[in-house]
Amino acid sequence: VLDTFKENGIYAFLATPSGARPAWMSKKYPEVLRTERNRVRNLHGKRHNHCYTSPVYRRKTAIINGKLAERYA
Repeated sequence: VLDTFKENGIYAFLATPSGARPAWMSKKYPEVLRTERNRVRNLHGKRHNHCYTSPVYRRKTAIINGKLAERYA
């Protein structure tokens, strides 16, 4: 689809999954989910429900975003 867009001079924005992690990431690495003040971890399913300081979240989203950039840039 993106190749067809390019051939026809159409630009597209490619969103990354960093705002809404894949379900496998939340299941395999629950530490990527946000923890509230009461120390209860939020469940998967909401956008931007990630822990900004999670090294796993940062590492995995960097890998995913890098692969998307390599493929579609």
